[in-house]
Parts: sequence; structure tokens; C-alpha cells
Amino acid sequence: MKKLKRFLTIFLVAFIFSCNIVKAQDATREFISKRPSKESANVHFSYVKNGKRIREDTILIITSKENKDLYAYCIDMYKKYPSYDGTEYKLGELSSNIDRNKLNKVFVNGFPVVSPEMLSRKSGLDEKNYYSLEEAYAVTQLALWHYTEANRDIIKFSVEEDIADKRILQGVKYLIGKAEENKEESLITFQYNKDTINKAAFEKEGFNYFGPIKVHGDIERAEEIKINLLSKNATLVYGNGEAVGDTVIIDREFYVKTPKSNKISNIDIDISTNLTSYIEKYYEPFNESIQDILVAERVNTGFKDKLYINMLLPQTGNIFSSQSILGIGILMIGLGAVIIKKHR
Repeated sequence: MKKLKRFLTIFLVAFIFSCNIVKAQDATREFISKRPSKESANVHFSYVKNGKRIREDTILIITSKENKDLYAYCIDMYKKYPSYDGTEYKLGELSSNIDRNKLNKVFVNGFPVVSPEMLSRKSGLDEKNYYSLEEAYAVTQLALWHYTEANRDIIKFSVEEDIADKRILQGVKYLIGKAEENKEESLITFQYNKDTINKAAFEKEGFNYFGPIKVHGDIERAEEIKINLLSKNATLVYGNGEAVGDTVIIDREFYVKTPKSNKISNIDIDISTNLTSYIEKYYEPFNESIQDILVAERVNTGFKDKLYINMLLPQTGNIFSSQSILGIGILMIGLGAVIIKKHR
């Protein structure tokens, strides 16, 4: 009898656990499951506001119909939290009062697009104070709440009033600052000195080296970067003379190498890669008393860019130097005097 009871107990526990991650069967439905935090003692976004518990010590994972586990974030914080046994959701429409562009910028600069370590560095934390995965998730959740909850009539969320932990607050302010920026930064860029690029940086064994040039970018979000030099009679090399090859190392300086006997007319470089990004999808529950969620879904997009420099023209300032302009002026005056003299 004891063995039977033990067997039934084990079977029941296994059955309940299996219900925590429910797979979607209906194409129109998704299911939410909660993954308890490994650091369950003190995750900083668990607090009480107006006598109501707003957030529990967990990370939300949505298991999609494609069986993908996706990080999910809550909005409508005054509603009930999704349950352990799987809450059914459907794709919905985000309120027009919420700035979707700013939400996307929070996603792009927050977790899981960037790792906890990278988010910590960008937020200005010392290495010993880096965020855990749970804390990086919390920072992103709080920054999202800044845009989804700040103007609600029921429970208003205030970054300054509701975030007591200074480390967490530092990261939230960083994400809000990135969301408020007007400029759109490219994830991959060429960097070089425009004033000197058309002059050889140094000469060695019958070759001129132009540069340095480097490809700067987000290492975590870029696959290998393919590079192709289209300029004739030239090659790409790193500072130690090693050939760059078909791919380039991010943030490592390289040069355009060309024989001294060859006058290079342009630098023409193509790069391409695949970038990892995340888009936010809005889900609403079939039960309207439960919180709505935003899901960060991973996407891969192709990226291409070109560096083209006309080496025969100065890269900054006027096309002609001040001395050239003075010489041209004197020549024009001389020609004018000759023309006037002939017509007398």
C-alpha cells in the first residue's frame, strides 16, 4: 500500500510539473508558463505598491506553437499575474497610447537582445556589480513599465519612486535614455580618420599602407562579417601584415596595402553579415482579468554596407587648398588683364 501511495504521489507531481510548460495545440493560441528564478531570494522587481503585490519573483517564458521558449514581459500590472499551470494568450493589438517605437528601443538595448554582462557594461556598472540574468530581465521589465504604466489611472508606475535599488535604477535609466534618443545608430559601422585616409599611413618594403580602418559593431548581435575589397591592385591586411581574408574581426584595425608604383584611385569595400535582433509581439489573455504580455521574439536580418573613398580628393574641407585658391585667383587676374589689353 505504501509503495502504491508513493507511486501515485510521484505520478501526480510529475503530472503537475508537466502542466507548467503547456504546448499550444490551437494555431490561434499561445500558452504562458512561469520559470522560477534560480536566485529566488532577492530579485529587485518584486515589490508592493498601494498594498498590492505587483510582481513575483520569476521570469516569464512563453512557449509558442513552434515550441520556442521566448522571454515575456508584463503590462497592465494591476491585473492578475499569469498562473503556473499555463495561461492561454492570443495575439492582440497594443494600445495606440503607448509609443511602440520606444518599446522597441528598450527591447533592442535590453535583455535578451544583449547579455546581462553587456547590459551591465553599457549601464556603467563595475565588473563586481554586474547584473545576473534575473536582474537584467528586471531592468528591461522596469524600463518597459516606464512606457506602458506611467499614465494609467489605476496604478501609476514611477521610475524614481518605485525603484529603490540604485544598481537596477542605473540600468533602467540607461534603457530609457536609449529609447529617448532621436538618432538611429547603425549596428555595424566603418571607422577611420577622414582627414588622413587618402595619405599613406606608412611605407614598408615597397608598399603603401592606407588606414587604419576598422569595422565597429555589436559583437553579440552580428554573425561573422564578410568583407570584400573591390579596389584594384590592393589587398587588406592587419597591422602585423596578416591578410584579412574573407571575414574581418570586429574592432581590429586593418590597412589597404598597395604597391608604391601603383597610384590607388579609390578604396571600395563591401561588408555583409546577419544580425540578430528581437521584435516585440503583444499578447492578450482569453481571461481579461490577467495581465497582458509583450514577448521578445528573435529574428535574423541581413545587413550590407559599403565604404567608398575617392583617394584623389581631400576628405574634409574645401576641394582646393587656400594656396591653390590664391594661385587660381592670381591667374584669373592675369588673364583678365591680358584680355582687357587686347581689346584696347
